[in-house]
Amino acid sequence: MMTVGDARKRIHAIKQYTALGSGFKIAMRDLEIRGAGNLLGTKQSGHIAQIGFDLYCQLLRQSVERLKCRQDSQRPATTFKADFIITSEAVWNAASTPPTSSPPTKKPKPSAHPSSSLFPPTPASHPLPAFIPAAWLSDTSLRISAYRDLADATNESAVQCLETAWRDRFGRLPEPAVRLLEIARIKAQAAALGIASVEIQGQRLMLHRNGEYVLLDGRRFPRLQSSSTKDKLPEAISLLKNF
Repeated sequence: MMTVGDARKRIHAIKQYTALGSGFKIAMRDLEIRGAGNLLGTKQSGHIAQIGFDLYCQLLRQSVERLKCRQDSQRPATTFKADFIITSEAVWNAASTPPTSSPPTKKPKPSAHPSSSLFPPTPASHPLPAFIPAAWLSDTSLRISAYRDLADATNESAVQCLETAWRDRFGRLPEPAVRLLEIARIKAQAAALGIASVEIQGQRLMLHRNGEYVLLDGRRFPRLQSSSTKDKLPEAISLLKNF
């Protein structure tokens, strides 16, 4: 069922893309709003916002390869999950919107770098956003292409090249995009070690390899020292590099 918010987003997209040949852009924006649905079935709604465009692109590529009776030449993608990371911009916006009864909050001071003012620094103990903000990269096709490039960056060198390309092309990266690249580095480091999944719960770094968890001394999970959510991803990268 379409919500009022989705209807407003669709109307805004129609107003925004009025030039000749804008039909594709409207369709791509609608894809973001309603999700991709079942590619080979009849269902016309999906959950891209919940799983993220990078994971969606990986799953789509793998499904196409299977339908073509091909083996995926790349190593199986490492999955990542953290209890303090929000990868959906829609979920983040909903969580960040104060109740209507709350007093108005002060607007952040203008910044010399527009990307910084889009997402003010998050308190150390709060959940963190990790996505490509629409306010930073407003063109829908470019944003989807950026997610696709991120999904294809399966090693540290590719992630670094992608970060450099984003900075050269789009300017200073906002915090959610920087964090998305940090997650890509974690997945790349883990994949190089043959780790199938990485999960962070509290201070525990839970690594799953060959059907079982990787335990220190055979008894406990690796532990992150930092209690600040901002420092956990860089610390996880460091731990994996020295694993």
